[in-house]
This record gives sequence, C-alpha cells and structure tokens, in this order.
Amino acid sequence: MAASRDRGVIEECHFSRDSATLEKGGNWTQEARLFLIRSNERAMEVNDQSAFPDRRWPDLNCLRMAWLLANRDAATRARALDEIANCVDRLSAGHYGSPLQDQPLRPCNEVLAEWLPTFLRLAKQCPFSDVRKRLSALLSDLKDRGIRIPYVVSQSPSSFIPEVVSLEKSSEGEHDSAEPVECNCQMDATAESVLETVFLDRCRVDHLALTTAFHPKYLEYFHQTQQFLMQGDGPLKYEHRPLIAIMAAARHQCTTLIYQEEIEYLQQDCGESALGGLKFMEEKLRSLNELNRVLAHRPWHLTEEHIEALTKPAAGSWSLSEIVHAIMIMAHFHALSGFVFACGINPEVDHPSGHSFDRPPSPVPSEMNGNTNGDSLHEESSAGGVEQSVQELMATMKDLREVEHSHEEMLKNWTSILVDSLKLGSPATVQAQRDQVRRYVDDEEVLESWPWSNPPPMFRAQEYSWDEHGFSLANRLYNGSGDVLDEKFRFAYNMTYNTMADYVGVDTKLFRRAIWKCMQLLFGIFQDDFNYDSIKRLLSPPVIHYIVKFAFTPEDITKENYDSTMRELKHSEKVHVNIMLYEARFQVELVYALRAITRFMTSKSF
Repeated sequence: MAASRDRGVIEECHFSRDSATLEKGGNWTQEARLFLIRSNERAMEVNDQSAFPDRRWPDLNCLRMAWLLANRDAATRARALDEIANCVDRLSAGHYGSPLQDQPLRPCNEVLAEWLPTFLRLAKQCPFSDVRKRLSALLSDLKDRGIRIPYVVSQSPSSFIPEVVSLEKSSEGEHDSAEPVECNCQMDATAESVLETVFLDRCRVDHLALTTAFHPKYLEYFHQTQQFLMQGDGPLKYEHRPLIAIMAAARHQCTTLIYQEEIEYLQQDCGESALGGLKFMEEKLRSLNELNRVLAHRPWHLTEEHIEALTKPAAGSWSLSEIVHAIMIMAHFHALSGFVFACGINPEVDHPSGHSFDRPPSPVPSEMNGNTNGDSLHEESSAGGVEQSVQELMATMKDLREVEHSHEEMLKNWTSILVDSLKLGSPATVQAQRDQVRRYVDDEEVLESWPWSNPPPMFRAQEYSWDEHGFSLANRLYNGSGDVLDEKFRFAYNMTYNTMADYVGVDTKLFRRAIWKCMQLLFGIFQDDFNYDSIKRLLSPPVIHYIVKFAFTPEDITKENYDSTMRELKHSEKVHVNIMLYEARFQVELVYALRAITRFMTSKSF
C-alpha cells in the first residue's frame, strides 16, 4: 500500500486507517495494535528542528492516532478513544510507553503539549458527538490534575462572520475552556452529512468548510473537486500535489492554506526537507515557479513557450497531463486564497496562532456580534461612490431586463468599465513576508505591481472558452477532470435561493451574472452576448473595488472592506458572492492556461 495514499500509514507495519477495525469481542486487529504501539514508541523521537526553527506543525504521531477516529463505526471510535485516553494518562503521569504494554516509562510532557492542540480541535470540530464529548472530558480532567491545557483563540471560524455553522454541542461536563460560540445558523441534515464526509476524508473539518457550509450543496461539490485534485487518481504523484498547492497559496501569502497543505504533505511520510522551501524541492517542482507566478498575477501573459519549457528535460520533462493537473491545483489555490481572505477565515485550532496555553480574554462584544450591516446604507465608502439599497438594486434589475444594447455599445462599456475598475484599486502595500511564505517564492516580492497602468488585452470568449474548448481538452489530458470541474462551475453559476437581504421571491440572476462577469472582465475576458452596462448599474464602486481586491490583492481585504460592501446582505449571501468570485477567477486562469496548451499542441502537431 502506498504511503502517499493513506494518511495513517506507518510503512514498517503497513498500517492504514482503513485497517482500524475491531475484531469480535471488541479487540483491535493486530495491525491496529501494532500501529498504536509504533506510534507511541515513535512519539518520543526528537525531530531535528535545526532546519525549522519556526516549526509549527502538529505532532505527526498524534495525527496518525487521530485518523483512527475518522470512522463511521462508533465501536471503533470508542476503542480508539480508550487507547488515546490510556496513552494520555501515562504521558500526563510523567511516564512514557505504549498503552498496550505494561513497563517502566519516562517523562514526556513535551509530547503531551504537542498532542493537546489536536485533541482540542477534535473536541470542538469533530462531527461525531462521542468524540467531542470524550476529548472534552479528557481535557477537562487534565486541567483538574493541574496540567495546562490549550484554549481556542478565535471562537468563530471567521473573523468577519460570527454566526458560522458550529459543530460544537453543549454537553454536561464538557471541557470548560470552550466559550459558547454565538451561532445563528441552524445546521440542517445536508450540512451535517457533508461535514461528516469532509471529516472522514480528511480527519478534519476546517474553518473553510464550516464557513462554506452556509451552502451545503455547494460545499459537497467543492469537497468532491478538492478530493479529486488532491487525492484522486491522476498523473501527478501524491506527494507533489500538496507542494504545488503550497507554492500556489504562497503567491497571495495565504498562510492558512500553506499550513494545511504542509500538514497534508507531512502525512505522506516523505519527511520535512521539502518544506524548507523551493530550494529544497525537486528540480521538477521548482521548474513550475514561473508558470505559477504568471498564472497567479498575469494569466493573460501565458504563452505556448511557458508550456514548451516544462516539457524539456532540463525542467523534468513534464507530460501535458501532468501540466494540466498542476495548473488545476495552482488555479484552485490561487482563487481559494481570495476566498479565505474575503471571508476572514481564522487559523485552524491546532495552528500555533489558533490556540493558546494562556487563557485568552473574553471577546469584545462588538467583534463577536456581527458587522455593520444595515447601518448607514448610503454612506460613502473609501472606494468612492454610494451603494444602492437592495430595494434600489431590485428596481434596477427590473429596468435592465427591458433594455438592449448594440454590439458597439457593449464593447464601449466593457472598455470603460475595465479601465475605471482598475483605477479603483491601488498597488498592494509591500509588507515584510513571513518566513513561511518567503521560502516558497523565489522573487523578492510575492506580488507584482498593480495592473491599472497596463490592463489586459481583450480576450474574446468566442475564440476560446471553458464550455467550447477547455472542458474537452481537460477531459482528454486528465481523465474526468473536465466533468468534475464543470459540474462545480455550473452549480455555482446557477446557485440561488431567490432571496436578497430580507426580500424573498427575488430573481437575482442579473446581479449574480454581473458579479461573475465583472471578475472575468478584470482579466480581459469579453463575451459579446453579455450586457456590460449591467455591471456599471448593478455594482457600485465599493462592490467593484472589493472584486478588484479579490482578483489581484486578496491579502489586502480587511474586515472594513467586508463590512462596508453590500451592507444589507446577510453573511450567508456575502459568502455566496465570494463563492462566485472564487469560481469565476478559477475558471479564468484555466481558460488562459488551457489556451496556451492548445496552442502548444497545435504548434507541435499533437
């Protein structure tokens, strides 16, 4: 069994999480027993941290044990929880050894300190109530015994949104460090089922999933796509995929995604050396850096020469199938970085900045009780201009349905909107990069200059589009990828609840189209069957400014931007807008990249 495919693998005993089953009588299978023994024998191994003075990852042995809980069978989870409790009891007593063996032990509080943040995460965010209850009780017991336990720093997965879906349930005797999460969002059966699937596939329900769970059916498509790209059958090696994702997330300084993919890579059992940065990765992966840079910041500059360079021996002789797979991962994580920043996703609980061993102060009510939605609707924003109220927006949509424009007018509108939109932005403030980001980029600055002085040339969609050209090429070079992505694109493009703020029965099609087409316009895409005047009339300057930031400098999006844009919309509706922006940008990058591949194939007579 390949270590790269099974999270819970310890190669010496060939254990996988799928082997964590019970024999008759409630005993572990021999493989599972060996795994637990080996995990605890290795728990005291001292990692060489000289190359990683800022090492921030959860203990790998603890993550392996946590995978035993990613199982639908309650009896299997109960047995795993018993073994984890026995192990923690020995560790906390100042001894060390396998919970399956009775022998003299040695102190190892350092190991326990590394394990507790993972237990805290599971106590808060595991979809199985038995796991939450047992691990909460375990942490509470440790506290009663005088052991310092970690506390959650941020009580919501998002620093912008206080009422994100919460998995945490109040239960008697639960770990009292858990401040109640103010959650106005009822989790329906669909959301619960999808989040359970996410946990079983990843042994984690991350803050991104909890925020996206406002739209559970979309989350299902999103998760299926991410699993397909990162864990499904495909041309790229499994250990290469998280490294490519890290390189992509680093372009927008998204440490949240970098951290998650570092953990994914570590669970491939390939060691830590590649996480030292680009210079420690294989030459083949380093050769992707230029493609990654251009795709992230100037996809309209991609040419067949970029593709040809990768196919040469000096670059590792990439196959076209591998290139397509890598491009999909990069485009996904470039766009996803924007979603993370636009939704204010907080660090994961087990991230070093997501928990603290010193009890944090109580949250300030104004920070936890929502934004300024509904206040000062006609206040002028920092981007200039005044936002329409939802009622005015609905009236404008009604008017637009009765208006037609000539092709010449649409061209004129497209050009003026592109130039005016880019002027709403400003160059990103160049900040000192954290080591976590700096090591994954080779240029001195992560971001290039703002494109307003040199906007992208017009790219006519009828010449090359996802529907007519990219979809079939993707399926040809990476089997099934076109189908998976197309289902997600179509669902996101058409997703609607026919509501807007407190209004119901609203046809939001024109507003949703304006959001999607505005993002693609910023990258030069022109569609001759779309009325670009609707962007000017439906999207106020503050909204366009927000979209421009999402497109080019998402790391600069602040809570003030989030709060002051689309003020009347509910949080779930703002997440919906961010979903559309993520999908539109993802599709734009794919179109430019696949066009370059098509031109390369044509030039080489493939």
